This record gives sequence, C-alpha cells and structure tokens, in this order.
Amino acid sequence: MKEGLLWYDTDQTETTTESVLSQAADAYRRKFGADPDTVHIHPDQMNGAGPYVEDPGVWVWPKDTVQEYHYFVGVERSEEK
Repeated sequence: MKEGLLWYDTDQTETTTESVLSQAADAYRRKFGADPDTVHIHPDQMNGAGPYVEDPGVWVWPKDTVQEYHYFVGVERSEEK
C-alpha cells in the first residue's frame, strides 16, 4: 500500500482493536469516498495473531514500521499483495 489514511487512536484504553479499526475505516470512507480493504497495525496489537479479516472485509496485517496505536488504512493494489 503506497498511500492511505494514518489513524491515531487517542483513547488508548480501548480494550478491543475492532472498534478502533471500525472508526479508522469509517474515517477513510469519509475522506476518500471508497471502502478500504487493508489496515496495517503494529504486531504487538495483534496479540500474536497473523493476518485476519475484520468485518466488513478489511484485511488486518502486522507491520512493525507502524507505531503502536496507529492504523494505516487504505486499498492494497492487487499487484502488491
């Protein structure tokens, strides 16, 4: 993913990443008028899980270059996957 929306979770007391992912995806939709399909987050926030799909169809990938409590949301180009 070369461009997207960097979302910062200001409420770091949130116990579930899912609600934050939903907020980040909604912000992406408002800004770009399209649905994201990929979110990159820090591996420590994945609790040891590998890549997974979050409702509604957004892939969540670990990326150690993304700082904790930051979410890089966007559309992964098919040739980059």
